[in-house]
Amino acid sequence: MKNCLSHALALLLALMTFATQGVAAPSETSKARIGVILPLHGPFAKYGQRIQNGLQNSKLSTFELLLEDEGCDPKVAITAYKKLSEVDGIELFLGPWCGTPQIAVAPLIKAKKQLAVLGSSAPAAVFPLSGERMFSTQHTIESESEFMAQSVYRLGFRKVAIVFFDNQFSRAHEKSFRQHFAGSVAKTFAYTSQDISELKTIALKIRQLGVDAVFVPDAFPLMAGFVKELAQVGLASLPIFSVYSAQSEDALAAMGKYGEGFVYSYPDIGSADALDYFPGLAAKIMGEAASSCGENIDCIRGYITGNYPFTKEGVLEGKLKLKTIHDGQFTDLSPQLETKWIELHQAKK
Repeated sequence: MKNCLSHALALLLALMTFATQGVAAPSETSKARIGVILPLHGPFAKYGQRIQNGLQNSKLSTFELLLEDEGCDPKVAITAYKKLSEVDGIELFLGPWCGTPQIAVAPLIKAKKQLAVLGSSAPAAVFPLSGERMFSTQHTIESESEFMAQSVYRLGFRKVAIVFFDNQFSRAHEKSFRQHFAGSVAKTFAYTSQDISELKTIALKIRQLGVDAVFVPDAFPLMAGFVKELAQVGLASLPIFSVYSAQSEDALAAMGKYGEGFVYSYPDIGSADALDYFPGLAAKIMGEAASSCGENIDCIRGYITGNYPFTKEGVLEGKLKLKTIHDGQFTDLSPQLETKWIELHQAKK
C-alpha cells in the first residue's frame, strides 16, 4: 500500500511539473507590436519627425512600435511594409502617411487580412483597395479638394491653373477639384523632375494663360520655390491656394515674403497641429482596440467601427477651415482677415 501511495504521489508531482512547464505563462514584460510606416528621409522627413512626436505623446506605452521609412515613395513603402510584415511578423500598422504609398500598400494589407489606421488624409480609393482594412482618422483628399474648389469660387476666382508634382495623390486632388469647381480650369501642369527649371517654365506658361488664381494640391512645388518663380515673372500678387500639407516651416521659408496671403485648407481642430493630433488619434484608436482584443484582427476591426464614427468610406469625417499666411505666420483666415483679403485682391485685379 505504501509503495502504491508513493507511486501515485510521484505521478501527481510529475503531472503538476509537466503542466507548469508545458504551458508557458505569458511574459509580463512582452509587449504587443505595431508597425509604423512614415517618412524618415527626403523632403518630408520633418513631417515624419513631427509624426513621431505625436506617437510618443500618445498612450501606446504598453506596445512596441517598430518604425520603417517610406520616404513618401511607393516602392520604398512596399519594402518597409514587407520588412514589417514578412520579417517581423507584424499584423497591425499605423501608416503609411503619404498618399501614393497608401495606395501601394493597401492591396497588400487586403491580401494578408491585416489592419491599418492612418493618421493622415488618404485617397478615397485606399479603403476599398485594402478590403476595408485601412481606416483613416482624417477626411479624404477628395473631400479636401472639393472644399477648396468651393472656397476658391466663393472668394471670387473663376479661372485657375493647377500645378503639382505628378503622383497618384495629386491626381486624385486634381480630379476632385475639377469636378467641383464651378469656374474653369485653364490647364493642369503636372511636372516630373525636381529640376527648378521646370517650375520656371510653368510660371511663364501661367503668365501667358492669364488665370486669376493657382491651385497647388501638394507641398512639393511650394517647398521647391514655385511661389518665388511666379514672382520673378511678374505674378507676385497672383493668389495661390493649397491643402493642409502646405503648413510646414520648409514651405514657409521657401515662399518667403511672397507667401503673404497664401490660402490653404486645414482640419478644423482648434489650435492643434494636424501632424501631432491625427497620428496621436490613430495611435489611441489602435491602442484601445488592441488592448481590448489582443491580436484578433476581426475583433479589432469590430472594436474600431463599433466605438468610433467611421463612415462607410472608412474615414472619420471632420470639418475643414481656411488658413492663411499673415505677417509671416500661419493663422486662421478669420471673417475679418477674409474681408481684408478679398478687398486686397479685388483692388489688384
